[in-house]
Amino acid sequence: MTDTTPFTVLPAIDVKSGKSVRLAGADISNSSNEADPMEVAHEFQRMGARWIHLVDLDLAYGTGNNTKLIKEIINNVDMKVQLSGGIKDEESYQLSQESGCERINMSCAALENFTWLSSVLSSSEIDISVALDVDGDQIRPRGSDSVVGEIWSTLHRLDEIGCQRYSVTDVNRDGNLKGPNFDLLKAITSRTKMPITASGGVASVSDLTTLQNIPGVDGAIVGKALYTGAMKLSDALAACR
Repeated sequence: MTDTTPFTVLPAIDVKSGKSVRLAGADISNSSNEADPMEVAHEFQRMGARWIHLVDLDLAYGTGNNTKLIKEIINNVDMKVQLSGGIKDEESYQLSQESGCERINMSCAALENFTWLSSVLSSSEIDISVALDVDGDQIRPRGSDSVVGEIWSTLHRLDEIGCQRYSVTDVNRDGNLKGPNFDLLKAITSRTKMPITASGGVASVSDLTTLQNIPGVDGAIVGKALYTGAMKLSDALAACR
């Protein structure tokens, strides 16, 4: 299922130990604002969101999973869901397929098994996005010290095996409300024809306006700015219609 709206705001819900939390950067131990993720999802729906970006932090960081709750949220909201967090191998991929989500955001850790990822991209009946967590010119999964590839050669390989969408995060901007790395996004869109979802650093409606003016960027994940009150979801949605 492909969303045809020109630009989409995806409010983020990060789930840890059954609660919706806000991370400070990539440190899972440094989280705050615990809430009921189902209530948060319904609030986003009430405000007019068409998509949510739903993240299983426990699966992403290897501290368990919230699979049952994630599925309940997906089955009880009238929004499309991009599911993310630790989807990097056959087991986690099968769980995500069974969740009822509209789009799977593959962890960039999946790049360590390129043959398997290529098979998934060619056979999946669900839309697939591949997360590119960028640190300088390297791809480095958030919360990890490992490098899984150089950005430009990896992007070229992913295009070759049929990747249809990328979720791009400058890991040094994530969670700091200093704005996205617009130069990085422009550089990536100049090298691929596939659509990009911007992630990390979005702090204002002005940031969203700038993103909309970058050809190839058709959506943005917004998290911390909503939870801190720096930006209202209603304003973000109004600016992107």
